[in-house]
Amino acid sequence: MVKPIMRDLFFLRQKAEKATKGDFPVAIDLLDTLKAHEDGCVGMAANMIGVNKAIIAVNMGFMNVAMFNPKIVKRNGKYETEEGCLSLDGVRKCVRYQEIEVEYEDILWFAIDKFHRVIAFTSGVYGYVPEFVCRSKEETILIENYFDNCGKKTETKHIKDTDFGEKLIEFCECMTQKGIYCFDSYNGNEHVEYYTKISSPCEALVIENVPEPIASILKSHIIDVDVEMVDIIHVCNAY
Repeated sequence: MVKPIMRDLFFLRQKAEKATKGDFPVAIDLLDTLKAHEDGCVGMAANMIGVNKAIIAVNMGFMNVAMFNPKIVKRNGKYETEEGCLSLDGVRKCVRYQEIEVEYEDILWFAIDKFHRVIAFTSGVYGYVPEFVCRSKEETILIENYFDNCGKKTETKHIKDTDFGEKLIEFCECMTQKGIYCFDSYNGNEHVEYYTKISSPCEALVIENVPEPIASILKSHIIDVDVEMVDIIHVCNAY
């Protein structure tokens, strides 16, 4: 949902709080609002829509992306410039860099394949997020909270030998032990529309074994693939 721009200077000066998984809907609102102002804006922070959380949305040239708890870890090519802000009048002098390296946290979403097997997707910063994920804040939070609290149901049958990062591998193994297939958007180059399978369970969780209202919600989150037979899934972007 497109949100009004916050212009209260006292609020804008407050230090942002750490974003959590429950703040995914804020990222959706931020992306919606950035898109609505794309003619004159290339990046926004959550406080610009009245939410004091560490979430930003930026235009990467070919798409808009959201980052949770971003942290600049490297910067090169310092220069001075002027820039404006939707929350403030006029332009101001500032210091920027030709290149920066940013650490951030993933966006997590869920779907089912054509045989009703549950799949978890970690989108990273570039990964496309489908329209059905963005339809309802309440449903998004409900689904993630449910699977986060599920117990172990099976063992991991396969986990990809990659350099995707220790934290991601640990997360995928945890999800897979709940019967959930895991895919991540990283493919070694640009993330964009393709997700790569990271891990598979010995016994898949299907929505027939998921309680309401989670099962009914997931029935509208169908991706037309046989998840057991594919290593790559193509996703159309809502943005």
